[in-house]
Amino acid sequence: MIDGERDFTEEEYQGRLANVRREMAARGIELLIVDQFEHLVYLFGYLPTAAKYQLCLLPIQGDPHMIVRGMDFEVFRQQSWLTSWREFSDAEDPVSVACQEVSERFGKALAIGMEFDSHILTVGRYLQFQKELPESRIVDFSGCMAELRLYKSPAEIAYLRAASRIADECMAAAVETAGSGVPEREVAAAAYATAMRAGADNGRVLLGASGKQSDSIHGRLGQRHLEDGDVLHLEMVPQVRGYSARVVRPTFIGTPSEDALFLAKRLPEIQDEQIAAMAPGKSGAEIDAIARRRILDEGVSLSHPNHTGYTLGYHAQPRTSDHTRIFVPSAEWLLEPGMVFHMFMAVRGIAFGETVLVTEDGHERLTETPRKCFFKVVKERS
Repeated sequence: MIDGERDFTEEEYQGRLANVRREMAARGIELLIVDQFEHLVYLFGYLPTAAKYQLCLLPIQGDPHMIVRGMDFEVFRQQSWLTSWREFSDAEDPVSVACQEVSERFGKALAIGMEFDSHILTVGRYLQFQKELPESRIVDFSGCMAELRLYKSPAEIAYLRAASRIADECMAAAVETAGSGVPEREVAAAAYATAMRAGADNGRVLLGASGKQSDSIHGRLGQRHLEDGDVLHLEMVPQVRGYSARVVRPTFIGTPSEDALFLAKRLPEIQDEQIAAMAPGKSGAEIDAIARRRILDEGVSLSHPNHTGYTLGYHAQPRTSDHTRIFVPSAEWLLEPGMVFHMFMAVRGIAFGETVLVTEDGHERLTETPRKCFFKVVKERS
């Protein structure tokens, strides 16, 4: 933590602001409406709730101006470096308040940037902006800040390292708790308790599934008890200051099938080869092909429709994963230093995943859980 409740120095925030303003100038934008949660945090340090629409008015020059819910004002003051704001009450309409502030502070005929891919800018709000600012021209700013956020600063990497350490601790706790007859929820409770004690700040630290076929890796926590023959899928997703690391391992309860054993041995070997090739200048498609070719050519799977990795960084609800960059056959983008990825591979319920940082001369694996599956022996009952 820096400067009380602030996550970064004001110098770092100002550098981010300068980068965004360069993009605004290139598109002829005079005023940018920032409302995506990730970007309010990235630029101004403030994470609102979605109970009421909150946004920041960022002019090409001058102070940013926050439109903040009165009930959330003290949280805003603790988290943000901003010195200009307008509070609104719950009886007021935040879009109307924002439009009034735009007209009074910045003018009535502006080129206004909006992120059309924002999860918080609903169609209704967009149409209201158009109606209440009729003389202004709205310009799409989609994707620009997501691209800027790809390159992590040393301070951001420090948060990702801390999250990776917690992910490893959660995995160890979950595997230790798992066993035949143990409720799924006991395994989850062990991971959650470990995450909270170790410093995670999110409420969702585990994705899990169990059963003879654990392919439903994005399903919700159930009521079942683990039993002999189960594959327990464990994916740890803790966050530190919103920065998420991820690690995935399978755990076998009792005796696994021959197919499961084969996958548990071969998948990490393939992924190790893929991760070893990660370095600046390599394309996403080139790295993806290393894994995809092995999976398909060796008959490990007849098809592989999913990606083999995706961007990691700051995540805020409702977004739980960042697909600004994904490893697929069409990925022409290049790896660059400071990018962080979750390299992920799953076939028939057996999955492995790592948090990987691209460095100046190669890569670094931030998660350190042993690269293997885990076994929980079923004790014979007398």
